[in-house]
Amino acid sequence: MSKCECERETHLCAYADTDQHGDIDVAPGTCSCGSGLPFEREYDAQGIYLCRVCPKCRKEKLSHYRPEILSGYNQSDVDEPIGAEE
Repeated sequence: MSKCECERETHLCAYADTDQHGDIDVAPGTCSCGSGLPFEREYDAQGIYLCRVCPKCRKEKLSHYRPEILSGYNQSDVDEPIGAEE
């Protein structure tokens, strides 16, 4: 299962890497944003699948990710504290 982004919420979806997108009605091979344009799969700098995008929605969808995720990172860039620091 891959992470998908439908208009309602981010969740795990068995259809994220296919032309079907859960219960969202999109034509086969088109972007899940509803533009009707063909989609491309977008990956982070490490090659991990992020989402489906088209020229119309690419900027908006990728704006939800930190810049280092798209341009290159290592573990120290993405480590976040789990609890309150003492």
